[in-house]
Amino acid sequence: MSTVIAGEARLSKATRVLLESTSGVTGSEFFRGLARGIAGALDVKAGFVGVLRADRRVVETSAVWWDGGFIDNFEYMLAGTPCEQVVGATACFFPRQVQELFPTDGMVVQMGIHAYLGVPINAPDGSPLGILVALHTEPTPEYDSGAAEVLGPTFQLFADRARLELERLATLATLQKSEARYRQIVSSTHDGVWLVDREGISTFANDQMARMLGWTPEEMIGRPLLDFIAVDRRPQAVALLARRAQRTNERIELCFECKDGREVWTIVSTSALTNQDGVYAGTLALVADLTEVRALESKIVQSQKLESLGLLAGGVAHDFNNLLVGVLGNVGLALAELPPTSPVREILADVEIAAVRAADLTRQMLAYSGRGHFVVRRVNLNTIVEEQRSLLGSVISKSVSLRLDLAPDLPEVDADATQLQQVVMNLITNASDAFDGRDGVISLSTGVIDVDSAYLASTYLDDQLVPGRYVYVDVRDDGVGMVPATMARIFDPFFTTKFTGRGLGLAALLGIMRGHRGAVKVDSALGEGTTFRILLPCATSALAPLAPSSPSAVSVASAKVVLIVDDEDLIRTAVKAILARHGCRVLLASNGMEAMSIFIDHLHEIDLVLLDLTMPGMKGDEVFRQMRKLRSDVRVVISSGFDEASLDETIRGDAHGSFLAKPWTSAELLRALDITTAAQARDTGSRR
Repeated sequence: MSTVIAGEARLSKATRVLLESTSGVTGSEFFRGLARGIAGALDVKAGFVGVLRADRRVVETSAVWWDGGFIDNFEYMLAGTPCEQVVGATACFFPRQVQELFPTDGMVVQMGIHAYLGVPINAPDGSPLGILVALHTEPTPEYDSGAAEVLGPTFQLFADRARLELERLATLATLQKSEARYRQIVSSTHDGVWLVDREGISTFANDQMARMLGWTPEEMIGRPLLDFIAVDRRPQAVALLARRAQRTNERIELCFECKDGREVWTIVSTSALTNQDGVYAGTLALVADLTEVRALESKIVQSQKLESLGLLAGGVAHDFNNLLVGVLGNVGLALAELPPTSPVREILADVEIAAVRAADLTRQMLAYSGRGHFVVRRVNLNTIVEEQRSLLGSVISKSVSLRLDLAPDLPEVDADATQLQQVVMNLITNASDAFDGRDGVISLSTGVIDVDSAYLASTYLDDQLVPGRYVYVDVRDDGVGMVPATMARIFDPFFTTKFTGRGLGLAALLGIMRGHRGAVKVDSALGEGTTFRILLPCATSALAPLAPSSPSAVSVASAKVVLIVDDEDLIRTAVKAILARHGCRVLLASNGMEAMSIFIDHLHEIDLVLLDLTMPGMKGDEVFRQMRKLRSDVRVVISSGFDEASLDETIRGDAHGSFLAKPWTSAELLRALDITTAAQARDTGSRR
């Protein structure tokens, strides 16, 4: 009877101690309390909780109580220990002689352990998870009476409680790992992540979403979605939320308004969120910033538009120039044949004036296409501005003042001075118009800047431009400024905000800059004025200009055999008539192959070649090179409506070559070929 009472007393004490030590705690505190309770329940030296690693070969302690206090956790190999008898099996008592029973267990030997109690922690399917252990440095004969069998189930109960805690911690660790992974994804994604509730109130925004709109996540939470959208675009957002309530998922483009008032275009992928009852609870939105993409698309469209219009303008101008050559040439012939008193001369003079004005239009069209007639020299932008100072002041409104700020020691650029004067004049005139009759100031400044590819990407005509040092001219006005819609069209031909367009305007400026391998940067905001910056690369090497149209080393008076190469029949006929009238023998070729055939047949007779640059089939530059292989001394005048700078460098530097821009008059043709001088020489000889 006393043995039973003693066993019940031990069971009651053990249960009470274990309950007191583990009550109301979880996690590491639970395992510490359990280790302390094990030692206290049995009045032994030590107690610990061990957890098996995945390989089931090593035990890691979660809490260790030793001789009245906690010590650091440790790990040990399971093989050769009394724990090996317990793990995956049942509770096991060794009241004495543990060292003798397990001599290879270094921990038992070093700690002087004589008594051992182990209780397994098993999963519901019986697989081992860990172990509860009690250790004593003295034998425990009191447990020989059978009390151990009585205490075993109580310890197993707490082992099951330990299992539940281990499973809870494992689940919590999985959730924390999942949450950490989720937060890492959400925080590191380049897209914005935004949650709004069923009322459209922001409940979460990641850092990227907040940065996109210029806020912090904390500032966005609690605010309605509509607060971040411009007033005129809010109906679209309201409709979006309404569709989410119907659980419609979609991808749409949406424009948000930033904290500083900027607009940000985005692509928004939305999903409806529901609660446990399946009721709509809000919306999850993944937001990608399209601002740069749209800007790039706009730039590509603008570039393609300029390129296509440039090709059209260049092609039309080229063909138109050929027609004008025929018109001006034949007008010159007719005027030369008419007596001075003929009333028809006045009519033909009007025709010539009209044709010359038409030629001005073709020059604008060629400038727009970037293939205008440029006379490229080494120039200083400060000098160009200074030479125009008085003229610039005369083209602006009387209520507007002009201020110049020219940087000293400005590097030179390779450019056509006349074309750059046109650019500056256009910019000043455009700036003056921006004031719409109000008082204001136009500031013109020059300088030099080192630009990278990112800066060039923000300009017009940045394609294939090389980062480096550029000279700039800034023209700034404090006028009304421009809205984005106007900014998008400023370089369109004939576009204006004042009255019906009647010219190429800024489009020609853009063409001129294209022809100079330069760029244009525009900054403007409504009510804050506008700044146009033109950029030109600093001069790096000497140019090789085409020889001027002047008499060659060959005596011009003897240049009587002229080969005319042009694919336009009207031009060939007109030139033949003009030159024949001045005593020249004229050979005609309508294409490059025919020209080479005639040139070979009359190799030592031809004194002069008038060569069209742009022809179908064999181009003019190829004809020029083939002729030079056969005769290096023959004088060749290249005629084209396109820019002289577009010629190959070897052609521009040819000693016996010169350039004649289309369209030309009869007088200009004769001067270029020096035929007038030859005729005068013949007249002088006859008088003698």
